[in-house]
Amino acid sequence: MLSSKPKSFSYSHRWLYACIVSLLFLALSELALMVAGVQSLLVAEDPYVGFSNRLDRFERQPSQAGDQMVLKHYKGAIFNNQQFPADKSPNSYRIFCLGGSTTHGRPYDYRTAFCGWLEAFLQSADPSKDWQVINVGGISYASYRVAAMMTELNNYQPDMYIVYSGHNEFLEERTYREIVNMPEWMRDLSTELSRSRIYSVMKRSIRSFRSTSESADAVALQGEVDEILTHSVGPKSYQRDENNSQAIQSHYRYNMERMIRLAESSNSEILFIQPAAKLHQESPFKSSHRDGISQTDLERWQMLFNQAKDQYQKHAYAGALASIDKALTLDDRHAESHYWRGKILFSMGNYAQARIAYQRSSDEDIAPLRILSSMQQALHQIATENRATLIDFPAIIADISRQRFGHDLPGEKLFLDHVHPTIEMHKELGLALFDQLKQQGLATAKAEWNAESIANITDSQLSLVDQERQRSALHNLASVTLWSGKNEEAYAMLLRSQEEFGNTQKTLTMLAEVAQRLGKKPLAQHHAYQATELYPDNFDNWYFLASLYKSNEQFAEAVQTYRRGITFSPEHIELHQALSLLLINTGRSKEAIKVIENIVELDPNLDEAFINLGILYAETGQLVQSERNFQQSIRLNPEQAYAYTGLATVYERRSMNYMAYQYFKKAQLLDPTDPEIPNSIGSLLARSGKLAQAIEQFETALNIDPSHAEAKRHLQIARSQLQTTQPVHIK
Repeated sequence: MLSSKPKSFSYSHRWLYACIVSLLFLALSELALMVAGVQSLLVAEDPYVGFSNRLDRFERQPSQAGDQMVLKHYKGAIFNNQQFPADKSPNSYRIFCLGGSTTHGRPYDYRTAFCGWLEAFLQSADPSKDWQVINVGGISYASYRVAAMMTELNNYQPDMYIVYSGHNEFLEERTYREIVNMPEWMRDLSTELSRSRIYSVMKRSIRSFRSTSESADAVALQGEVDEILTHSVGPKSYQRDENNSQAIQSHYRYNMERMIRLAESSNSEILFIQPAAKLHQESPFKSSHRDGISQTDLERWQMLFNQAKDQYQKHAYAGALASIDKALTLDDRHAESHYWRGKILFSMGNYAQARIAYQRSSDEDIAPLRILSSMQQALHQIATENRATLIDFPAIIADISRQRFGHDLPGEKLFLDHVHPTIEMHKELGLALFDQLKQQGLATAKAEWNAESIANITDSQLSLVDQERQRSALHNLASVTLWSGKNEEAYAMLLRSQEEFGNTQKTLTMLAEVAQRLGKKPLAQHHAYQATELYPDNFDNWYFLASLYKSNEQFAEAVQTYRRGITFSPEHIELHQALSLLLINTGRSKEAIKVIENIVELDPNLDEAFINLGILYAETGQLVQSERNFQQSIRLNPEQAYAYTGLATVYERRSMNYMAYQYFKKAQLLDPTDPEIPNSIGSLLARSGKLAQAIEQFETALNIDPSHAEAKRHLQIARSQLQTTQPVHIK
């Protein structure tokens, strides 16, 4: 007999039904919020940082060709001067290139940056479209600023974003508060939930009760970049902070993910470029020892490190490698140790291991101004998971290096500095982007497009930037590199400038200065000598070359250099003064007198010249001439105490003690802080038998300078002789 009661669902069936209903409800709710125009947090905001003012870079301006979106004038120091039509035509394809200074084209400009090359290739190969490639790379811009800028650019009908970002993440000082202590799995979960509009609505609702800011946890940054480096002398202020580093890397991953969602929200394509960095011939900016290293280990490490460098200089590479490996067993966190290991391995031809060592050096850099390998891996993972296109720029450069130099370690031939590629490498990246757009079916190439076409475009692009501008850019880059303490790299840049653009006054002077810093005295003198030969009318060149000779105790060469400089620039008193001082210091007083007399002819009102003549004439026993020059100095400057002292000494030597005393006292009134004056007065009084007054002067000298040995000795003699009331003979 059949039961009249219906069958009840099992527990598992009820749970499954509830899940299906819940998921359906959530999906419908998510769809409804999307239709209503609600944006997810991942698109709308950054939970790590906010900004203290609006970040809009462009403004609408009318023109005869139609309204244009123009870069705001006060943004010109950070961005290239760019503009584009406010209203996009149906035949236009608009690409925004985003990132930091590499995208910008530094140290040159957008015309020779990879986006400038891409635009030239597109316009020549595929004239069927109106290609608009707008370079909005910002100097020192990190990913969070790039993502924030996309929220503005989404209003300008983009078709594609090209993003090159990753080198600048550690440039600005940021504090992550609660986020820095949050477990990584929780940060990842928060990122995933931020994709959801339901979660976003809930979080905004909760936040409205506790804060009206963009994000309760976000740090408010200035509207434009405020680099740590601008507040310090080089990278010295950077310190190792593992927690902060992890938070910065999490923030980077969040921003790259956010950029994908921002592109999707505007129905735009997005294309990432894996940032490339110089590995070979690029030392770390700052190294630091591991935490807790003992003094014994530190001393042992230093000995081994110095030993390895010394062996390297002597080409004893096997011994150098053994020494540096022993040093690394004591401390494997010191970035420069890994750099030197890379140099040694490179010299041994072991390029694979050298690459590992160089990369470890970059990753251990306390001032990480090159993208970390973990961040490169994160970008690759994000692009793969989201099916976003990623151009592997490091692989492109490695292939070029391998073809040209036999190894895949990019150095100074392919990079201008630690991160900025040469113009030629920008061109190669532009070609890779063009090929990618063709592969995606977004661009085509006309039938006559070939290698000759590329060569013609190359000539055209290079003609846009004049040599003087490029040379100046290299000089500026070298100055910044010097400021960061990297003398070897700066010297290489200046040699590049010399090789590509020839010798200039500034190039030679900077080469000499940097060679001197590096302790390469012959090279410094060589560059400085070249400057005097090519630019003899610049008296600074002669002055600098002579100073190099003096520092090397080549006094005869220094004297000759000053004299040659004076023949070209006889009106420059500085050369005469430097020559006279050198002659005095080397005991050539009679020659010095002639030089100073020339100075007096050039400037009869230079009181110091008359003082020096007074001193020299006194030294050579010509007391009348000495007196005359000291008197002239006093007429020109009655407040110069040293002239009165010199004149008093002359009178003393001529046994005119009353006059000597009067001028010593005038000198004392003008300079009561000089202990030599009361000591001289005391000596004069003692010789005249006025012991009590002499003692007072010696005591005055010692009150000014308690360590004055001569005053102590004179005071002791005077006191001992005062008891006998005999004249005291103090020389």
